[in-house]
Amino acid sequence: MEFPGKYLKAERESRNLSLKEVSESTKIKERFLKDIEDDQYEHLPHPVYVKGFLNIYAKYLGLDP
Repeated sequence: MEFPGKYLKAERESRNLSLKEVSESTKIKERFLKDIEDDQYEHLPHPVYVKGFLNIYAKYLGLDP
């Protein structure tokens, strides 16, 4: 099974979007997006926030969260 961060990164890159563009549109800090894509969840805030970030990010990419 693929990790969510790797999947989101691949989807973002397939749409030719930069982390900066995603950050500006979703209001999620760029460093948090980078940590999500690298599956470095220990660097992120409380899991409740991470779940929200994943939902917002997936919806932004047009994916089913």
